[in-house]
Amino acid sequence: MTNAIAPDKLGGLERYVRELAAALVRKGHDVTTLSKRTAPDQASAETGDDGVRLLRFTTPAKSDPLFVAKYPLSVASAVRRTVLGADYDVLHGHYPISMLPVTTTRIPYIYTFHAPVYKEVLGERQGEYRAPGPVSGATVRAMKGIERRVLEHAEVVVTLSDFVASEMRANTRPGSTSWQKIPGGLQTDYFTPVRDADTPVPVDRPLIVTARRLVERTGVELLVAAMAEVLRTHPTAQLVITGDGPRRAPIEKQLADLGIAESVHLLGRVSDSDLLAWYRTADLVVTPTLELEGFGLSTAEAMSCGTPVVVTPVGANTEVVAGLGPRFVARSTDPADIAATLKDVLGDPELLRQKRGEARDLVHPRFGWDHVADAYLETYARLPRRR
Repeated sequence: MTNAIAPDKLGGLERYVRELAAALVRKGHDVTTLSKRTAPDQASAETGDDGVRLLRFTTPAKSDPLFVAKYPLSVASAVRRTVLGADYDVLHGHYPISMLPVTTTRIPYIYTFHAPVYKEVLGERQGEYRAPGPVSGATVRAMKGIERRVLEHAEVVVTLSDFVASEMRANTRPGSTSWQKIPGGLQTDYFTPVRDADTPVPVDRPLIVTARRLVERTGVELLVAAMAEVLRTHPTAQLVITGDGPRRAPIEKQLADLGIAESVHLLGRVSDSDLLAWYRTADLVVTPTLELEGFGLSTAEAMSCGTPVVVTPVGANTEVVAGLGPRFVARSTDPADIAATLKDVLGDPELLRQKRGEARDLVHPRFGWDHVADAYLETYARLPRRR
């Protein structure tokens, strides 16, 4: 049970749910997902090529002035229709509003806590919802309460990192949850270190890549500011930014103001195959998070391709790259510190060659879906039978 699922929406949570479901199907289990429609032409029920059965329900348009009030009601209605009376062995939640109706029943469930949604709801939406300031503040407080209830009613909570576990503890009463850590999963059989891959567009070396949603918390603007300083030391360096979001226009203006538009390629959303090519070809990938990095999927994907990653010391970033060493972690989120780290690493080709050989071993097989799915199956087996 989740908010949306890939490929209907291409985000980290949406990919995680779909890929976990597919991994469980490959192990011989029947998996059904419940999520909202993201487009009117999507079927209410279908089975994907990966064997995952998808159920979708309709929610009000985000342009509706009453969206904030109507959305949870539409979710609750869908849950009552399709979940509460259905026949299944395990109920697995990934989004708090989807799970709220279940907390009024005696149905046991497992809940994966990806990140505190109540902290993301304003920064991620950036004007998508028509709600004045006081209403937006009330929405955040309500989401925090919903998330607390869902966490405290779960039989077991899974967190993707120690950072997410600390966020869970901050929003629950001491001792109110039973939890365990299962790292975020990725397709390590797809993200492999094949060298000399063709880039989608030609660029000069050294090549820096970041794959980020263009919202404030992901730190792309910090990286762009740092890039202006990096170019003073490495004038041929190129930065490729993949991803889209509401901060695209401000970033384009920032590039123009800094005079570095020719060295920074803002590509928007790219295909999976192009993203793979960029990861493989990059000399360095950067995850410049400003706040709330629950796991760091793009960091792990790049490392799975054998490419070292520079991160800011935020959220779970340092956990994922710990094996690369301290030189790959910026001192802070300040652009000057990000630039200093990039210049240090780019100026040491031998270090880059060494870490390229080590990066994949730090995430494979530990973060591979086969390993992660087995960990979930062990947890499922310990859940009480449905009451």
